[in-house]
Amino acid sequence: MIFRKILFFILMNFFILTISTAETMLSSDIIKIIDDSVFEVVVLKPTKDSLTYEKPLPFDLIPFAIRNDKYYSVGTAFAISENKFVTASHVISLPIETLTEQLFIRDKKGNVNEIDQIYSYSNNKDFVVFTIKDKKVSNFLKINTTPNINDDVFAVGNAYGEGIIIRNGILTSKTPEEENGKWEWLRFSAAASPGNSGGPLLNKNGEIIGIVLRKSENENLNYALPINIAIESNPNLAKFHYRINYSIPIMSPKKINIFDDEVTLPKSYIELKKYSIEKYHSYCVKTLDDLIKENKNAMFPNTKGSLQILHNTFSTTFPNIIAEGEGGSLGVFKPKEIEKSNLENNGFIEYGELGGYDLINLVKPDNISLKQLCDDSKLFMDLVLKGITYNRNVSNQKIRIISLGEAVEKYDFVDNYKRKWLIRSWNLEYVDYKLTTFSLLTPTGMVSILKIGQFSNMNSGDILDIKVITDYIYLSYYGTFKQWEEFLTSKDYLPEIFTNFELSYTNNKTASIKTKRLQINYKNESFEITPESDMKILISYLKENDNIIWDIAGIYIWENKNSNNYFAFFKELKPVEGLNDSYFSEWEKMWKQKYPYNATSYFDNGNTYIRTVHSNYSTLKNKLKIDNNFLYTAYIGLEGKINNFKMQKKLKDMISSTTILE
Repeated sequence: MIFRKILFFILMNFFILTISTAETMLSSDIIKIIDDSVFEVVVLKPTKDSLTYEKPLPFDLIPFAIRNDKYYSVGTAFAISENKFVTASHVISLPIETLTEQLFIRDKKGNVNEIDQIYSYSNNKDFVVFTIKDKKVSNFLKINTTPNINDDVFAVGNAYGEGIIIRNGILTSKTPEEENGKWEWLRFSAAASPGNSGGPLLNKNGEIIGIVLRKSENENLNYALPINIAIESNPNLAKFHYRINYSIPIMSPKKINIFDDEVTLPKSYIELKKYSIEKYHSYCVKTLDDLIKENKNAMFPNTKGSLQILHNTFSTTFPNIIAEGEGGSLGVFKPKEIEKSNLENNGFIEYGELGGYDLINLVKPDNISLKQLCDDSKLFMDLVLKGITYNRNVSNQKIRIISLGEAVEKYDFVDNYKRKWLIRSWNLEYVDYKLTTFSLLTPTGMVSILKIGQFSNMNSGDILDIKVITDYIYLSYYGTFKQWEEFLTSKDYLPEIFTNFELSYTNNKTASIKTKRLQINYKNESFEITPESDMKILISYLKENDNIIWDIAGIYIWENKNSNNYFAFFKELKPVEGLNDSYFSEWEKMWKQKYPYNATSYFDNGNTYIRTVHSNYSTLKNKLKIDNNFLYTAYIGLEGKINNFKMQKKLKDMISSTTILE
């Protein structure tokens, strides 16, 4: 008895399943029309690969059909008449700049035809109507503009780029368009995968009711545009509507702009794409400009939090960024983790990620000149790739990239503080990506901002952002006298503050350093000068009258990089209202020459130090100098324990050999 009941339920379930399956199957006639009128949308695979790899790419691991296909499949399209075709607007990506210009459709037999004229387009409704060169169809699906909720539906498309397949489900609901509810999306439960975009959504009779667009983020429900919206929209018109939400990593405010535009059709796909790219790019530029203008008073150097940065001098040869931190406070930031990789001939790379950008300090190998580093983009990037690992994934295997070849773009950019940035870009054809570096020449090599991303995002976003970020890079310049000599002769690449910077020295005896603000004539008072003596120039953002300038705020000179013998001069700014009491108390110590600025030496950790205020600003010599907005301090540090008299003599000689020019 029990066995009979079990057998009964099995048979009933099989019967119900058979009926259900039969009810949701399309007829062979409809499937034949699908074969004739639904197509893949494809782009040519790159014919060029500019990259070099550490070993051959294992293409044999990729499935045969994909490996030998000349095209990438990017979506689906279908015919609505003998010469008009439809797909989703995001499949043809009009405003998105790519390395591949043209699009094609491919039929079931493998025939490929080029997309020709665009007749109707809307990016926010997500559809496009177009024609194909040398292509007409005699067999196409009928259209139904009155779909019924809970009816069986079929999603037809090029799922995962592996050919046209049909999957069934239910038309579950309609839902308003998100921005202002001007139309309703269709929602359905038939499976949809990457590649289905632009394919037809059919009812049980094989009639087109919608254009498959996207998956729901949180549910197993997918979206389609009702087909009547596409065929009833304004013919011979392309309508663009983008909600641009713009932000840059140095601050939290965002700018939301609505980009609306329209252009008469028909136009060729290439012509309309070029037009839309230019329009979209110009609107991104405008949105970024609006963002900065609207938040100017909340950004460095105008916001109140800027005062501490303007009254401090940070010593860093690794590029830091002035940015808004947690809680909205302004600060000078570096990556949390900075990695280091050694190169040959005493070179190395330091690098870390901050705000979505790689910051790099490249110290060049001794056998490479600064000129080579500037002029040879392949050499520069090859050095970067020796220190930073970038891989290409092929069938889950990571193959290291060792060269990008010559840069495809080379140009310069001067920021608002007259620093010349060398911009270099490389294409990664296999993923439609672009890698761009903004680099400043230094005595030891280069510091760079590096960004890699989708080709379109780089041109209409990231590169614009980096041009803004360059104004907020905080950096000191360091090198041996020999390296400084080479650097100062590289006049085409120098920041403006170094154009009148002078350095000369005689081995073991003297050194002369001249800037527009001070001149040092060193005569071997404390240690010998050699080509391996090293100098660090501390550069800060300083307030001068009503302007913010980027200028020299301090100079260190060491006997050599292995020695603790040094002397230094610093420009100290008078504190202003808004700074905390510590700035005022430190300023009082300086102009009253209290400890440690009292020209009395002290011993600490194996070295003797002494410091004071330059005699130009001594209150004993000229009390009127107290009212100045700045003064200069002098420092000496020497190895070992040295008596106070000798240290005072050396300090006095140093000050007498230094002339303040402002």
